[in-house]
Amino acid sequence: MPRSPDIVGFGRGRSVDQRGRLRQEIDESGHEKLEDDQEHGEKEILFARGLELFGRGLDRDDFQTGDNFASAYNHIIEVLDPKLLAELDFWERIFAQYEKCISAVGVFAALPHHIQDNPDIQAYFFSRPHFNTPYLPRTVMERVDADLVVPKWLELGVSEHTFSQAPWKHFDQDQKRQYVTTALEASIPIRVLDGTRREFIDAIPKDEWNGIARERYQADPDAIAVLVKDDFDRATELFSMEDLRTSLERPVERWGAVGIAAPPQFAGLSLPLLRRLGFEEDKIDTWKSIVAQPNSNLDSGFHDFEKMTSADRDWILGQLETRAQVLDAGYQAFVGETLPKLLRKLAPAAVEKTLETLQPLLREWNLPTRDVADGILKPTIESQGASAFRTYEILAERVDCFDAGDITLLNLLCPNKESAKVLRNLMSKTGARFQDFMAFYLDTRFGRDRAGVLKGAGVPLSDEKNIVIYIDSRLPWTPPYFREFETRIASGKNSRVVAEELGREVQTQIQQIQAGKWPEDGLDDNKLGLLSHVFPPALGVSRNEYARLVRRREDRQDDIPVEWDALQGKIISFPVGKWELQADAQFETAPWSRLSEVVADVNGRKIIPEDRETQQTNELVLGPNRIIEIGREFARILTDNSASATKNALRNGYAVFLLRGGSKLPEFVSGREEAVRVFEWSKDALRDTVDHALRMYREANAASFDDDIAQATKREVPPRAKRGIVKGILGILKHETMAREEKSQRIRTILATAGVALEGDIVGQLQPTGDQSVLTEEGITLSLDQLLAGAQTKTAEAGKLSSIIVQKLLGAEAETMEKELDKWTFVEGAEGGEQRTIRFEITKRKLHAVAGLNSGVCVAVDDQLWNKPDFANVVMFADDDIAHGGMHFEIVQDGGKKYLSLPGINPSLTLLREVDPQRVIQMMLEYAKACAKAIGAIGVLIPTNTIILSNREELHPIVKELKLPTHSLTQPHQFSYSPFAYSWQDGYFVKAA
Repeated sequence: MPRSPDIVGFGRGRSVDQRGRLRQEIDESGHEKLEDDQEHGEKEILFARGLELFGRGLDRDDFQTGDNFASAYNHIIEVLDPKLLAELDFWERIFAQYEKCISAVGVFAALPHHIQDNPDIQAYFFSRPHFNTPYLPRTVMERVDADLVVPKWLELGVSEHTFSQAPWKHFDQDQKRQYVTTALEASIPIRVLDGTRREFIDAIPKDEWNGIARERYQADPDAIAVLVKDDFDRATELFSMEDLRTSLERPVERWGAVGIAAPPQFAGLSLPLLRRLGFEEDKIDTWKSIVAQPNSNLDSGFHDFEKMTSADRDWILGQLETRAQVLDAGYQAFVGETLPKLLRKLAPAAVEKTLETLQPLLREWNLPTRDVADGILKPTIESQGASAFRTYEILAERVDCFDAGDITLLNLLCPNKESAKVLRNLMSKTGARFQDFMAFYLDTRFGRDRAGVLKGAGVPLSDEKNIVIYIDSRLPWTPPYFREFETRIASGKNSRVVAEELGREVQTQIQQIQAGKWPEDGLDDNKLGLLSHVFPPALGVSRNEYARLVRRREDRQDDIPVEWDALQGKIISFPVGKWELQADAQFETAPWSRLSEVVADVNGRKIIPEDRETQQTNELVLGPNRIIEIGREFARILTDNSASATKNALRNGYAVFLLRGGSKLPEFVSGREEAVRVFEWSKDALRDTVDHALRMYREANAASFDDDIAQATKREVPPRAKRGIVKGILGILKHETMAREEKSQRIRTILATAGVALEGDIVGQLQPTGDQSVLTEEGITLSLDQLLAGAQTKTAEAGKLSSIIVQKLLGAEAETMEKELDKWTFVEGAEGGEQRTIRFEITKRKLHAVAGLNSGVCVAVDDQLWNKPDFANVVMFADDDIAHGGMHFEIVQDGGKKYLSLPGINPSLTLLREVDPQRVIQMMLEYAKACAKAIGAIGVLIPTNTIILSNREELHPIVKELKLPTHSLTQPHQFSYSPFAYSWQDGYFVKAA
């Protein structure tokens, strides 16, 4: 996965472009890095050059004078000699010359971490006039001496922003309590204070704070309604159900309608939430009467539709007939009669979103409204089901058409019936990939500016004479190929002839990619597009990551044993089938509802890959500092895995996954295919994302990270359990014939049952001087308490933190998802005798470095693993010319014997959807056995650790059901190094063929 730049402070997304321009100017002017001057002792020249570069960096057209954010200065800091950055004399000259046009806090935020840690640098910058502490990220403030940060922060007074962003770790208990007291006196909304309660729990105990929070919420009924919607568990922690109902029956205090009675607070809640709160039917009827009033908002009252009873669903769907009457006559039949029938066929969780996105399209267009309804809106739901709302969002987009101004896309693409017919044809031909096609088409026809706005003039779909031919020819959906396609047609050639010519050229290039031949002219956008076409990412990474990975790898095909040459290209065929729900089984999607809600929320927002001071409601700002904070939040899940905390962490985890190049997941689960995609993500890609955020947090502030983990892993052993442990330890220590090492191991085992991991000579730690007088229950209890105070629990063992956190995030839902997926059975031959052919290639060619991305493994980016001579990728190419995952081969020497290990069996989800997974495993093992025999290995070893065995959860029980014998290596074997250092020792053994 791509690593985010090490930028501290808030940014505006300009630093990368500025840095490139500045470096180019420096190169063109003959300036080199400044070490040469320093080596010659010419400090004055060094300083002069540094001042010149700093000034040149400020002299950018888009630099904002006095900018407080780090990204305004990153491009300057990165071209300065690092040794200059620690020189106080240098900074004194900088501020003497540029004081009026730069910000001390912005420059300080841009400095590297090790410079920020310098006490002299800290003191100098914090002493500058107008040093605006609130512009520093919390992770930066925590690096600075508390005596510098706290006074400046307290000088600011208390506001919503300063309270939420306060550097709590620098406050002592008295300061925390006073700060919270001041916030209460300043009438800051209780939701802000309550949401930060864990930061000051040591200063204001839980019971005391809950009393304060109850009093403040009771004084603001509107806040209680928000709390019930946003954090039901917290609401019921503070109030009884009866108290909540009483409060919610009060009228909305901030009601602004003149001459109309204010509705009750519960009018803003969903119907399922009202039933969960235990409201009587008369109150339910009041809610329904409010929702049933004349209303043009289609989605009013549909919130939490998936949680409604069947009767409530029927009632709310029945309201569409009434709402249709206020619409244009062309839409009335569709909304009032057809739409309810279509919605009943969707995944319940998709209903509200479909109505929400349909609403803006129910207006006048160039195309008559009846034709819009019957020719576009209805077919979209029929063909795309739960994902139709995405197409509705696309059609409602606006395009900057230069002199013509903003025009809605629907009017550009479908101004007439003929265009609508082409749109339906495209939907039919592209099927589930229609929205992928639209992204390609819009980028080709319009393009986007830096803000993501579509720009340019377009043509109606009725004038698109070539697009259907292009799709039918199965040419890659990349703008350069489509432009080449149209250029050749414009020269006078027949479109179908051009498609055939281009298809042959593309096929030749695909074959070259499969053979691993490096292009003579390198990897341009065209070839990168083809590379990702042949090796599609399992869960999505950016094309830039493909380029970075390939370019930094060396071709190591010579690592492949010559004995495997005869086995290259082996072909196996399978009958194609499909997954069917078992007889009398009902597939429940409820276990996916929380994840689906998170996915839908994030998919509907724009991710901003920078740190900045503001965030719109439709944005998620995910700059480096925000990811560091997310890492902190993940660490705290170890101690706070409440419903609200885990849901927020899941949202952040999915957003960071997308930021790092991941492809979007389906918002709604209606069948096995969507369920498997989301489940696979939650079990593997989420863990990789958590680990990435934890690493960034640890790198930014190791002391804070260690403190959070220490607090999270601190275990209080219950008194009764402790007494049992003490007695067990005492008996072992008194055993006269037992060896010291065995005593340590047995005590270690006893402690492990309590979740505590101790290493080393435990006997020596419990009985440091060998004094027999400590061999009493009191003596052992005292020694044990001292050990436990510094002990790590199992959660802190290396490499397990992210896995433990993911388990806490998913909770019991993970197990329930597995049970629901077990209800499906693969039916072989269900597709009328169609066959799928697979070809094996063992490769370490430079161009095939992306094979791991196709398999969906986190170690795809592990350069140290790639450079192992005994490691190789096995790619499975199908007859559609696409790589469908594969497996890892690693030759292991142990105890004088040779084994071929398979630390990662990962066929693609697409293949496992089409072919019986049991057959896939069987044929992969047969191939591995033959390869093992060819090199003289005694057999194949498959690590028993499921994390290493496969990322495909459905394969774990299949391997287990093979009932293969197990074999242990004489010592642990390290397989990978980054981002996870995986080691294994036990494996399932398969004798070589």
